[in-house]
Amino acid sequence: MRFTFAKKNPLKMRLISSNKEASDVFDFCQDWLEALSGGDYGAADEMIVPDGHYRWSPGMIEKLIANYGHTEPLRSGRRCQVTSADAASGTPSLACLRVADDEDTVSGQVHEKYPFAVYWFLDGPSRKGALGWLHLDYPLDGAWSDLSSIFDIVARGDQLGFDLERIEVL
Repeated sequence: MRFTFAKKNPLKMRLISSNKEASDVFDFCQDWLEALSGGDYGAADEMIVPDGHYRWSPGMIEKLIANYGHTEPLRSGRRCQVTSADAASGTPSLACLRVADDEDTVSGQVHEKYPFAVYWFLDGPSRKGALGWLHLDYPLDGAWSDLSSIFDIVARGDQLGFDLERIEVL
């Protein structure tokens, strides 16, 4: 069986300034969740770098979210759906996302309201070329969940892009 992947339009890839502003990263999080909560997995897929370490498709993103981080359906038959961040109930845990004061390899910032966090390597890029990473928890079916995504933040010319690394329960 051969798998084919649609070629992404690099003009739709979401890029931010290389000045490492957390607000730019958090805007990406809001837009990512907005696309997913609207069921537009294609738009979400277009937001990530087309030449990342993993080859994502709208169908795979949908499958992992609907099945709570698994490729196989849940035994109950339940399919999870992303809710907009503003409409999600519950109080997300933000404390576990904060960088310890004595940390000397990364700096980080956590969104004031939502479980989004951005981290920057202090000693240069990682082995994969990432300058930092983004952690995002998903609001599912009206409440915050422990389903999360990690995105590597990578250079694209003089800007930064988002390379989706995983969608799983962390």
